[in-house]
Amino acid sequence: MAQHKQRFSPLRDRLVVLAQAVGTVAAVVLLSLLVRTLWHAPAEELPDFSALTVTAEMTLGQLAEQNNLPPKVVAKALKAELPAQAGQTIAALGLSAEQARQALARTLALKAERESKDFGKIYVKFALWIVLLILPLVLLVRRRLTRAAQVAMLAGAAVLFGVILGSDPSPMGTVKDAIVLGGAHRAVFWPRIIALAVFLLIVVAANKFICSWGCQFGTLQELLYRLNRRGPARRGVFPLIRLPYTLSATIRVLVFIALIVVAFAWAFDLIGPVDPFKVYHPTTLGWLGGGFVALLLVASVVVYRPWCSLFCPFGLVAWLFERLSFWRVRVDLGKCIACQACALACPSESMHGILLRRALPQDCFACGDCLKACPTGAVQFTRPGAIRRSAQDADVLAKLRR
Repeated sequence: MAQHKQRFSPLRDRLVVLAQAVGTVAAVVLLSLLVRTLWHAPAEELPDFSALTVTAEMTLGQLAEQNNLPPKVVAKALKAELPAQAGQTIAALGLSAEQARQALARTLALKAERESKDFGKIYVKFALWIVLLILPLVLLVRRRLTRAAQVAMLAGAAVLFGVILGSDPSPMGTVKDAIVLGGAHRAVFWPRIIALAVFLLIVVAANKFICSWGCQFGTLQELLYRLNRRGPARRGVFPLIRLPYTLSATIRVLVFIALIVVAFAWAFDLIGPVDPFKVYHPTTLGWLGGGFVALLLVASVVVYRPWCSLFCPFGLVAWLFERLSFWRVRVDLGKCIACQACALACPSESMHGILLRRALPQDCFACGDCLKACPTGAVQFTRPGAIRRSAQDADVLAKLRR
């Protein structure tokens, strides 16, 4: 009887994990649909300005009338004065038709960007990010992060910053949308640049904390992964897959380069059709996007943060700024016994690189698994100078590198 029960236990556990994962995603989608219905937010998709009708013989008034635009907008775009130059042609202003079209499209794109933003909601969202990220920081520094607290904070971040406050803004969007707007219209939307700067300051303050504990899609991925993972060692009800560092880094760099090339060469948003943050705005997901996001969420059960590791443009930028983080995972080699339990517990290859003091280890998402796994307390989430170098550091490093 005992053998019969043991034989079917893994199957039962897998069914439980599947039910939890499906239920989590279904709840996110359904609640997002409900919130979007109740909260009449501005449209986040920008209109296409490629169909503007512009000829060099048009006057400013004709240009405004032909394209159904306010004369003030046309004058601002072409740097003309009203009413003095209202009757002048585009050619008389020293512009070609293409130059006028580009200037007008740039002005309209920036105007549409401003009108698509609910700045009141954005200010609230950033304030909550800054305040609520203090809790995981305190728990990690004090080594008191439990699995229950971790799951609760991940679920809370996904619901608050995704379901309730929406897909925009997001860390990924600040990089991706800045590149696309620059490529399509050679324009800079400064509120987005300021948002990016704030996100990067959070990364520098505490190791990639905005990705780890604040990003609405990053936390959803990690929540699904945590439903599958069991215990401090690297085990899962479904077998876990650790992506090789060289593979994840190569793919992410290539995606980043492709995003830039496509944006500037063809004015196209490469990520837009498959943007995973649209899981919080499901009606904007087509078949391609829906299939890609579903694949990402399924993969998240066994692969640690597949979007973050393989595709996210902000993840790549934040990985570089991660080198400057004030609070981050550090190893006291004076206490280290070279057991590598921390590296085994790490869901990626990040801890292996940190142990060996590599200049560019894989992304660390401050999950705390390494802290829980270390038997001597050598692994700490701490500030610079909190760990002193000792004479035996070189010996421990030599053991680790064997």
